Amino acid sequence: MLRETFAPVAAQTDAVLEIIGDGHIRGELEAQTARLGIDRSVVFSGWLSQKECALKMQEADAMVFPSLRECGGAVVMEAMAVGLPVIATN
Repeated sequence: MLRETFAPVAAQTDAVLEIIGDGHIRGELEAQTARLGIDRSVVFSGWLSQKECALKMQEADAMVFPSLRECGGAVVMEAMAVGLPVIATN
């Protein structure tokens, strides 16, 4: 859902979407990114330590949390704690 929404943004700006995390569908997500033609604007960083994630948040302009099934969401509070705007699903 996020990559599809980001495609028009990537087409009109020099924005970069960095996806942090890993999982069994990463290959599928990378393939979808290529099909959408946004692979130059999307970076898959894989799993990062908490310290590395904190550094990424300091460099970011916003944090997007598009999960429909994630029950936690502590990362949303972490982003807000450092003053990072958050875009999240309801």
